[in-house]
Amino acid sequence: MHISGQSAGNIAVMMCVTRNTVYLTIKSMEAELNGKDAEDVSTDSEPDQPSVADHVQERREQIDELMLEKKEDGNFAMKTARDVRKRIRETSGELISLRTIQRDLRALNHIWKRMPIVPCMTAKHITRRMDLGPALLELNANDILFSDESYFDTCDTHRGAYQRDGHAQQTRQKERCHAQQTRPKERYVTKVMVWGVIGVGYATLVIMNSGTVNATQYVETLKEYLVPKIDTARHIFMQDGASAHTAKFTQEFLKEQNIRTVEWPAKSCDLNPIENLWSIMKRKIDVDIMCDVNELERAIRKSWSEITQDEIDNLVLSFPHRIQKMLDNEGRPCQLKRCYLAREEVQENEV
Repeated sequence: MHISGQSAGNIAVMMCVTRNTVYLTIKSMEAELNGKDAEDVSTDSEPDQPSVADHVQERREQIDELMLEKKEDGNFAMKTARDVRKRIRETSGELISLRTIQRDLRALNHIWKRMPIVPCMTAKHITRRMDLGPALLELNANDILFSDESYFDTCDTHRGAYQRDGHAQQTRQKERCHAQQTRPKERYVTKVMVWGVIGVGYATLVIMNSGTVNATQYVETLKEYLVPKIDTARHIFMQDGASAHTAKFTQEFLKEQNIRTVEWPAKSCDLNPIENLWSIMKRKIDVDIMCDVNELERAIRKSWSEITQDEIDNLVLSFPHRIQKMLDNEGRPCQLKRCYLAREEVQENEV
């Protein structure tokens, strides 16, 4: 095909291989015809690095200086190509495309890394977490009941698909909007709100009928699903600072029922083990086949039933480890490398 005039790009698309594979194959064939050893082709003649124009070198030096700039708190001021473009435009008035800046950053060995999503915290939030951390660390994880609400929906926009490189190139060039290469997204997706409580030997899931919960609805849920099961002499109830939870009506009800509560810092979902449980459930649910609320609710219940009590207990017993990690991180949000800790390891840490 190459002899007949086909380009390396066309050959790569037709053969479903990379262009580099085509180039190496062509060089190997030429080497054999010329009597050279094919094994030496890939290392025989490495292409020289292209020379960089003076204005490009100056721009890269400027970008490198910006990337090393730090703020008063010690963190780097520039984190994205957009930050760099904005600063250059403010200082010199020059408008540079994001693509150009991204190429320059790669040439300067700045590696792009997807940053973990964590709660947005102020200095007040961090201070509050540090103040409450020691008291939370003294609690016995076996006696805490962790609660939280969450939403499940039928919209899945975070999944990709594996493709052979040659087919992917063809898709990018000719079939960018082909039905097999896209993921449909509904404008109005089906949502279901759930409320759950977990503890050592304890697990309750409630599917809420309404999309939002006020204090009256929340108290009715507590009456039906929490009060009959909770051991007020042993258990401590944890809830976040949502308005329905902190309402006077709710607080009076908890006091009447002699239910003790944990003073919980704001913006601290990373400390709540049930958040990991929601993530596990959402990964289990195949939203591609969901079309209405009833099917989604059945999938939620099925996902919940597949999680064993031992898994829930391990999540709950990781609470002291979460608090310690937060304190070690000076109150800032942290992500655990593991959601699960072996029961024996947690007990050893407590000792």
